[in-house]
Amino acid sequence: MIPYWHWPEAWGVPVHLLAVVGGLVVAYVLFVKETARAGFPRARADEFACWVIVGGLLGAHAGYLALNGGAVSWVRWLNPAAGAVTMPGLLAGWLGAEWRLWKWGSGGRERLSWWDAGARAFPVAWMVVRLGCIFSHDEAGVFTGFWLGVRYPEGTRHDLAVYEWLWAAVLAVWPSERPMARLLLSYGVLRVGLHWLRVERHPADLVLGVLVLLAGAWWQLRFPLFPWGGVGKRWRS
Repeated sequence: MIPYWHWPEAWGVPVHLLAVVGGLVVAYVLFVKETARAGFPRARADEFACWVIVGGLLGAHAGYLALNGGAVSWVRWLNPAAGAVTMPGLLAGWLGAEWRLWKWGSGGRERLSWWDAGARAFPVAWMVVRLGCIFSHDEAGVFTGFWLGVRYPEGTRHDLAVYEWLWAAVLAVWPSERPMARLLLSYGVLRVGLHWLRVERHPADLVLGVLVLLAGAWWQLRFPLFPWGGVGKRWRS
């Protein structure tokens, strides 16, 4: 079983906040690298990343406020770093980038290339983000005797952040020709499964997990298998 390491702060800053900032930096660097490989212009890669990051942060904070029923001080209302919920943030980031792709007039194959670049960058970045949850232990699940359980002071529990970290690690080291479809499908399955390991099970979390799973199935059917490379060649002309 996994030892209990509690590291809530580093240099006076919440370790969860450091992990989120670090994950966003890693995501941006890897995404720029992937889009450059596909032949997309840097300016558009920056714009796409901006819509994903800003939309994701605002959506995650809005999810936190919604779950707390408005019983939050005005300071925390106006501070995105005060609290966040994963799934609404991912959804908002996706919607923001999809709106940008629509404004650019991107077609199906080009849209696939943008999202596959993002899906290749996501796993490593998510591993960094989830380290904050692992060290601050804000994803504690029900008690268990499972060998991957974490030995909390009150007993061994499932730690949902550990499971998400391991999922992201598998995606990071296992290449795929359909990274976005695999990302959505596997994350949907993961989130639906983790729902039943939570201490407090919010129906909204289960619904969002099912929606991600359905989005992955739709993505698998919507886009046929395209060979990687050459998708962004028209930007070079």
